[in-house]
Amino acid sequence: MAEVHAQALGVFGNWGQAVANEVVSNADAVLVVGSRLAPTDTCFENPELLDADRQTFLQIDVEPLNVGRHYPVKGAIVADARDALAALIAELKPRLTAAGREAGRRRAAHLAELKTLHRFFAEPEQRLEDVPLRPERVISELGRRLGERALVTMDAGANRLYMTHYFQSRGPGIVYQPSSIGGMGYALPAAMAAKLASPERDCVAVCGDGGFAMTMNALFTAAQYRIPVVTVILNNSVLGWVKDGQRRRGNRFIASELGRNDYARIAQAMGCVGIRVESVKDLVGELGRVNDAKEPVVLDVVTTEDAPFWQVQSPFAKEGPGGE
Repeated sequence: MAEVHAQALGVFGNWGQAVANEVVSNADAVLVVGSRLAPTDTCFENPELLDADRQTFLQIDVEPLNVGRHYPVKGAIVADARDALAALIAELKPRLTAAGREAGRRRAAHLAELKTLHRFFAEPEQRLEDVPLRPERVISELGRRLGERALVTMDAGANRLYMTHYFQSRGPGIVYQPSSIGGMGYALPAAMAAKLASPERDCVAVCGDGGFAMTMNALFTAAQYRIPVVTVILNNSVLGWVKDGQRRRGNRFIASELGRNDYARIAQAMGCVGIRVESVKDLVGELGRVNDAKEPVVLDVVTTEDAPFWQVQSPFAKEGPGGE
């Protein structure tokens, strides 16, 4: 579901939107579609967010093993999500009464108020003009420029957490990420594969400098076969998640500082377009390249390491069973 939809609340869970977590936690019934409700979805099974003792769970999933995997369900449909939801709409729509429509309008108005209250995709950090650039600003600017059919691949690490929280999708099913096992280096080759599978769509990889360095050799292939993907590197010169953990455990930094490498020049040496982005002016001027690219492009965006990713973590996660 596109996150620009009036009733969309964004991602919920560990790194999700505050409004989404509030609505889910206060729900009497929860319809789970295509989700296993893994630990990061449920803030480590925090009962303040989701609780089978006070909420009714219904589930739709194409995989029978996912049904009731982490929470007991009152009812389930094993089917493709698109087919199941279409069938439900066809069944329920004729039953909708005037009172039901009015309740729906009141509900929509209430959600709009909550989104304003929680600064839904409108947090102050998203407007900062700091140099080095803030990742929140970079991701927000990127989201405003991508169309509803653009495909976005994310990487593992702190960059993914920022993307999860600050990237507002304009179309359904357009974001792909290596969740759970933390597969660093996923974004670039995944974007190339997406472009080969859907050549008519813009394909953008978003990654950190650590993840990019792991598979940047794929640029040779992109250049050789002229695969027009755009890679946006959030280059903060560190393995952000690793260094943050080391900082919180005595400031003993081991193999987490990468140095200010110029990946734009590396991309140029590999036969691709490489552009260094160091200011908001640069960012605004160069992000237009994500649309209708004709050749592989790397935007090496210099970002600050002084933007701790845990600031976007939900209080449900910080205070829950898996919090620190």
